[in-house]
Amino acid sequence: MTSGSSRGVPSQHRLQSLLDRLLIFALPLGVLAIASRAFIELAGLPFFGLNASRLSWSFSLAQGYQLYLLPGEGPLTDYHYTPLTAILYLPATLASTPSPALLIGGVLTLSFVLLPAAWLHCAGGREVSRTIVSASFVAFCVFLIHDVALERSTFMIHADAPALGFCVAACASLLRRRPGAQDGNKNLLLSALFAVLAVWTKQTAVPILWAIPIYLLLAEGHRTAVRYVFYMALTTAITFSVFALIFGFERIIYNLLIVPTGHIGLSSVRSPSAGSSLYRLMSILAWPLAAITLLVIYGLRTSETWRTWLRDNSWTLSLVVALCMTPVASLAARKVGGHVNSYSFATVFAIAAATLGLSQLTIRPQAISWIARAALLLVIVIGTSAEFGRPNFRKDFDQAIARFSNFRENPEEQAFRFAKLRSPGQVYFPMDPLVTLLAEGTLYHMSMGLASHHIGGDPPSLEFYRKYLPPDLRVVAMRQWFPKARLPFPKRLAREGFVLQKPDPRLPGWEIYRRRGKSKSNPRPTRSQ
Repeated sequence: MTSGSSRGVPSQHRLQSLLDRLLIFALPLGVLAIASRAFIELAGLPFFGLNASRLSWSFSLAQGYQLYLLPGEGPLTDYHYTPLTAILYLPATLASTPSPALLIGGVLTLSFVLLPAAWLHCAGGREVSRTIVSASFVAFCVFLIHDVALERSTFMIHADAPALGFCVAACASLLRRRPGAQDGNKNLLLSALFAVLAVWTKQTAVPILWAIPIYLLLAEGHRTAVRYVFYMALTTAITFSVFALIFGFERIIYNLLIVPTGHIGLSSVRSPSAGSSLYRLMSILAWPLAAITLLVIYGLRTSETWRTWLRDNSWTLSLVVALCMTPVASLAARKVGGHVNSYSFATVFAIAAATLGLSQLTIRPQAISWIARAALLLVIVIGTSAEFGRPNFRKDFDQAIARFSNFRENPEEQAFRFAKLRSPGQVYFPMDPLVTLLAEGTLYHMSMGLASHHIGGDPPSLEFYRKYLPPDLRVVAMRQWFPKARLPFPKRLAREGFVLQKPDPRLPGWEIYRRRGKSKSNPRPTRSQ
């Protein structure tokens, strides 16, 4: 028996060594698949109008416009997010035309998600080899590009990416500390700061504020949890005071609490039921949940207590955060425009729990170790094959090359050139406020802002509507995306004497409305400071 056992150990060592070599071979292929998707998505940024619309938040702030307005104070926008989103995208305002601004914004979006995720996998894999850390991170990214919610949050310019990044960074900084070590309090404070900044980036990140204290209470006891809550209270008080001083207390409360709560249940598509939301989450998380189930079963069999198990398996932090995020993510899916990307706040941590857990299993006894390696390899191989095997992959990649080759031939750049040819105050792009901000330095009503008021049953008066339109309005140009964003315009334009024109070769794919007869003057918009 001893002889058979001794023969089994070398064979397991050989299998483990083989799997390590296969992982080293698979890693470049996984990275290539992720890079290919990033290349395709970055090339497509100017072709989806929401990206430019969201960058207008930062440009309006950089040009001196008030970020938060009270009713009747200025042009209606769709900015009802916490202030850090607009601030974090300010580097994009270094560009003077839409295309480079969108490219900078896209690179920032990727960085907001991927850099903290890499940090989390490094912090959670201190005891494993670099190959395993790299494999777990690549496996995480492969999951990421195949989940619709996470794909949108990673590649589309929005509040999701930086909010997710801060949440992940809060967990990563917590995993860097060793309980009882000298740097413990410093990393606790840093984690608390990141958690608070996540909420100051998007309101739906709020479960991070109780998820981490719950984990600390279960894993380390009430003293550490109370200390963490104190640090969060301290950083919340400081950051709230700073933002209230800059933007105004009343404005923050109105725009961040009152308006968004009025949008719950007013989704731009049919609101998902509780049952369908749960089914969607389960279908997204089938692989991660399978891995987590095995991790839990194995962990409970080898640990003496729950606290020991939680403390010895740092991936459980991501699991606790995922569980706390799920109810709020499902509720946020019922908000206007939140029916897809809101799920990412739950899925990102469930996936991280699975990939971190598998990496930590690689240092367990031999049989478990090679099974965990095989699982990571399987995820990378299947995910890479699925990406390169997509029916439209070749077409999408060739299209991305063509778009980068003609970098300035896209709807945003075409609209910018069209606006520069006209006198200021004559042309209006209700769905693309970035164009007018760059061409004229002026902010008018955003279609999304007007649409949210119409959907919410509070349409603006005709006088207020006209007050923040171009003063010598002659041409209105709209792209054919997101039908709800067009809600206030066609009928109102007809009443204002505008008629749909034949397509303009300078704006292919745009609907062009021109005013019949002599132009009517609107009041010149005033800049709200």
